Amino acid sequence: MFKNISVFNTDASSIDTSDKQEETTFTLLYNALAVGELSFNGEKWVFQYTKMFQTQDTIAPIPSFPEKSKIYISEELWPFFQARIPSIKQPKIRAIIEKENIKENDIIGLLKLFGARSINNPFVLQA
Repeated sequence: MFKNISVFNTDASSIDTSDKQEETTFTLLYNALAVGELSFNGEKWVFQYTKMFQTQDTIAPIPSFPEKSKIYISEELWPFFQARIPSIKQPKIRAIIEKENIKENDIIGLLKLFGARSINNPFVLQA
């Protein structure tokens, strides 16, 4: 499913990628503007900009996704989104994961739990 996934600040070898992941969609926001949608269809990740973002010219595209009209597809979650998941080796993070009953290999669950904000960029990711 998530072959060779490497989550920033996480020991990728500790993530078992054999479990089936649920289908889901996230919305990427900048202030009140819906910038794009990240979705997982059970096998592949898809990112595309919203029509509203495509027609504006104030905010530049994300460097990892430079073409506004392109639909990006990958078997692995892009580093731009991976960076939102903290290292599961941190004791505080491990405690939160256990308390929330989320598996270490549940990338979608981890994104829902930790992915809303990142120190790396001003975007908000909503599940």
